[in-house]
Amino acid sequence: RLRRLYPPYLIAFAVFMLMAALTAGINVTHFFVYDVVMHLLMLHNLDPHTCYSINGVFWTLAIEEQLYLAYFLLLFLRTKWGWGPTLAICALTRIAWFYFSHAAWVTTGAGIPVPEAAASHWFTWALGALAVEAAFGLIKLPKWCRNLWIGGLAIVLASATSVLLPVMQKDSLLKDFAWMLMHPVWGLGFFILVTPAGRAEQARFVRRRQPGDVSRMVSRMVSRMARRLVAGAATIGVFSYSLYLTHELVIMQSWSFVIKGFPQILNALLIVIPATVAFAWVFFKFCEQPYMRKAGEKVERAEDHRAEEPVQVFSQTIPVVADEA
Repeated sequence: RLRRLYPPYLIAFAVFMLMAALTAGINVTHFFVYDVVMHLLMLHNLDPHTCYSINGVFWTLAIEEQLYLAYFLLLFLRTKWGWGPTLAICALTRIAWFYFSHAAWVTTGAGIPVPEAAASHWFTWALGALAVEAAFGLIKLPKWCRNLWIGGLAIVLASATSVLLPVMQKDSLLKDFAWMLMHPVWGLGFFILVTPAGRAEQARFVRRRQPGDVSRMVSRMVSRMARRLVAGAATIGVFSYSLYLTHELVIMQSWSFVIKGFPQILNALLIVIPATVAFAWVFFKFCEQPYMRKAGEKVERAEDHRAEEPVQVFSQTIPVVADEA
């Protein structure tokens, strides 16, 4: 993942620095050097002064790289104790980081970011790994993990919490508790919705490959447009990482190529968004695609993984072969 993600990030970082030098100029100070080094090491999300300094979204990439490194620990915990205790540890890590940041502020006055920290999102990241193992048939999820009502309720609850947080009393126990639960509930809600959706898509793919009757043929005709929409979204999804890396740069420079006097919404829909997607595609072709795994390099023994005996998600042991998923 480092080979896959880091080179495009470095190129995007260099482009941002070049644009900053050409437009606003660069004043080489001690903080500037510190800021650049923190970004190069992908540690800039650990300091509130560097989180949003160069690019407002790069801090999320630092979280991603740190969570990839944490996979070693995550897989060790999962193999040793099973998914139940592992998820509990991930959730407790979020709470522990919150109190660690608070203690650092009280004792030293140093601000350590909490929402921007990898530890705060380890639980939701682990849910993604759990969903992959469920999709490969390596584990068997409890029935409530497929209950769409529970998933929908969790998303509604998380949405309501995000709306109410700004109006809650600052530094109150209620606000701290609500913030602590919001992101895990978001993750749990989408985990419950996405997991059965993936299984349904797999089943539908199998049905399409079998000889069908008239009803199946009608279903194919009805879903043809939906498949085209999905295919279009999937095309953008191929270079979505490049889009994420470069969209802020294009938006920041859009003042120079939008039509003056045009309504803002029309400029955004007709000019800025197409320009952002086009620039991301060019960046992808030259700066990201060369570092992607070739199509022929497939994960070996994928079918063997499916042949493994499914394990209850809260059991104490899981086959070591699951690591390769």
